[in-house]
Amino acid sequence: MLRSILSNAVYSLISDVASRLASALLLIALTRRLGESAAGVFTLSTNYVLLLSAVAYWGLDQLLIRDVAQDRGLATKHFTHFYLIRLALSPILWLVLAASILGMHPYQPETNWFIALAGGTIVGSSIANLGQSLLIAYERVWPASLVSIATGVLLVAGGLVILPSSANMQAIALLLVLSSLLQAAILSGTVLPLLDLKGFRFDAGFCRRELGSGFPFVPISVFIALEGQVGSILLSFFHSEAVVGYYGMANVIITSLALLSQAVRVGIFPAMARMWQEDRAVFVRLYERSWRTLSMTSLPAIVLVILLSDLVLRLIYGRVPDEAVTTLQILAPTLLFYFLNIPNARLMILDRRQGILARLMAVSTAVNVILALLLIPRHAAPAVGVARVASMGIFFLLNAVYVERRILATRPWRFVWKPALAAGLMAAFVFVAVPDWPVWARAVGGLAVYGTALASIALVRLRGV
Repeated sequence: MLRSILSNAVYSLISDVASRLASALLLIALTRRLGESAAGVFTLSTNYVLLLSAVAYWGLDQLLIRDVAQDRGLATKHFTHFYLIRLALSPILWLVLAASILGMHPYQPETNWFIALAGGTIVGSSIANLGQSLLIAYERVWPASLVSIATGVLLVAGGLVILPSSANMQAIALLLVLSSLLQAAILSGTVLPLLDLKGFRFDAGFCRRELGSGFPFVPISVFIALEGQVGSILLSFFHSEAVVGYYGMANVIITSLALLSQAVRVGIFPAMARMWQEDRAVFVRLYERSWRTLSMTSLPAIVLVILLSDLVLRLIYGRVPDEAVTTLQILAPTLLFYFLNIPNARLMILDRRQGILARLMAVSTAVNVILALLLIPRHAAPAVGVARVASMGIFFLLNAVYVERRILATRPWRFVWKPALAAGLMAAFVFVAVPDWPVWARAVGGLAVYGTALASIALVRLRGV
């Protein structure tokens, strides 16, 4: 089981890294060629697409993974009906986005047209996601990795051809749409051998039932998208596209690192689904091991991001304003919540508590929006970081308490205090003890301190720990 989890996680990481890296390289090229305003336009478009994709997905990918991982005989019926639902829903959402943006003119004309055209990626991404989900349920993630790499290379190559010869942002938008549709087509063909389409009959009643089952995931997905994207949209109401670009520069680093959590989620969910149904004792061990491993990984990563933020941003973008560096440093603690939310969120889905999960996300999103509205007018991009850290922290606490009291009482936070203490000693070393050392030396020394401290603390045997 562990080998399967690790294999799926690695392939998922490769798939997500290829996709996000392609977008990040395109953003970097846009920033270097056209400036921070172009980065802001690209970031805004991405945010709108992610928000509407949360509706287009309708939670059907989660239902597909959960149900097919437990019974592969359901694959054909689930995939074909979910495919048709998304094929009908996603173009409607694209038209709604385009009509709204072009009708209300909230931004500069070029920005409005870019968002309207790039919204077409909703169609391709929703279909591609369904193919990826079926491969995840079968624990065969590697084909999706190859497809992501291929389409990512084509996207970057197309951008490098277009940008030097033209500053036309609309051409980039069309490139994004074509790339997403190509990925959808290839993945659709990839999963065909897993399906038995002979005698297929459309079942409207099945669609209604599954749409009802998937509906609680819609607010969950919307709230998750809002968690990461609403800040930049609100930022655009008070500040220029360039300021949105500063936030986008920082956020692309955090979301790239958060791909590790996405890979873990993909790798662990099918195994959790099987163990939840077959062997609860094995499930508990997997759940507890997840907490231990994820906390040991994410806590030192936070220290390194804060330490290396200025260096990383300058290496990637060249010239970087201090506002982008500060924003990245503030966003760093979100990595802990990206990772530690995985076990509890998956557990609530397995226990069919999607409605409760949606309510917890609603509270978190409300905190995010309120803090952002209060802080953004005066503090700009860093305020978005503060709002996200606060809201994600609140969601993590509410989620952990609910799971502990209502679903599975294992006190998983007992696995966190040791890496937290070791990470605290690491931070004291890099920021207080040796502030004048070169950055790379502080990073290497900090990791050595973390490893030594963690090993030393592990030798301490306290009753109940």
